[in-house]
Amino acid sequence: MSKFLQLTWVLVAGAFLFSGMAKAQINFSTGKMAVELDNFGQIEVFASTLDTIQIDRASLLVGTGPNAVFDYLKDAESVQPASVVPNPQLSDFELRVWCDNTYSNEPPNILEKLYMYGWNNAGYSVGRIKVINTDPSAINAYNGLEVLPQIDGQYGFESVAYLAAQQVVSIYKSGGNTYVGFQFFNPALASLRSFEWFDGYNDLDDSLWVWLTYGAIDPLYNSGIDGSVAIFGQAPAAIASGDSVEFFFGIAVGDNESDMLANMQDARQKYEEFFTGISLQDPAVPANFELGQNYPNPFNPSTRIDFQLAEKRNVSLKVYNLLGEAVATLVNENLAPGRYTYEFSANNLPSGLYFYTLSAGDFRETRKMMLLK
Repeated sequence: MSKFLQLTWVLVAGAFLFSGMAKAQINFSTGKMAVELDNFGQIEVFASTLDTIQIDRASLLVGTGPNAVFDYLKDAESVQPASVVPNPQLSDFELRVWCDNTYSNEPPNILEKLYMYGWNNAGYSVGRIKVINTDPSAINAYNGLEVLPQIDGQYGFESVAYLAAQQVVSIYKSGGNTYVGFQFFNPALASLRSFEWFDGYNDLDDSLWVWLTYGAIDPLYNSGIDGSVAIFGQAPAAIASGDSVEFFFGIAVGDNESDMLANMQDARQKYEEFFTGISLQDPAVPANFELGQNYPNPFNPSTRIDFQLAEKRNVSLKVYNLLGEAVATLVNENLAPGRYTYEFSANNLPSGLYFYTLSAGDFRETRKMMLLK
């Protein structure tokens, strides 16, 4: 069923959808915030319960050119309806929905797999989106989010501020009751464009493309009566046909900015604990940057990679095959100084010689490792 027919049906039978099991299947409440998904990848955020909405919609954007931007309104069609994941393994609550571009059949040809995770009594949620290239050709994709705030249940007069020290986008109203924060955990935020909502702003792909590839971060936008639209963007990612990339983000709420930031820090800790193979072994500041030799080596199928950072840097740790092709991105985020360990699993790779490279600012080092199956 198309989203427009479904929305019409909701208007007719909304009272039935808003209660009972139908509603419970597509939302969760942690006690401090609530998250709801629809069948086309719309994320709604509420404070405490489903009573007061804070984010009307956060949804995926994938752009490959001025006339090729996947968005919720024009392109998304449900492949697997929004549902609650029974007995989640990584969290207390888990929602999922899968969508593709068959509503429009316009490029880019992608499959979106969206998961939202929550924990009891937590004022945060962790989002995970896998973007799969279903086109027969490789694509260079700019991934991001389209966010429409509705702070304290009302559109208009909110501020969208980038807190550079924390790398968090804070959305709030002066004198309001709720702060909502967004943070891209991996990859990092590369672009933020905020502007006043207007009717038809998302009708044209070329407009979405300009905002998605803006290439800068607006430090502060104070909206007027119509409210704001915020377009979050990442650096481009090359995706081979049939291959995929993932990105993770946190959403946090709080009664004030300090509470929201504390909740976001907890969200990042959950992300690092459950969704990455990286762990901080020693927070003491090393004297220099270093990439260690993996152990064991040769290995099958897992090995440990140690590295250390003398300063906070945007860190990239990638694995390459003999052709120089990147076959795995292990780390792509800002990390504090310290000594780190990454547990790398090569279940999906064939036996052979591989190279792994650590890049951190001006520092770059490459080592070899052998996979024997």
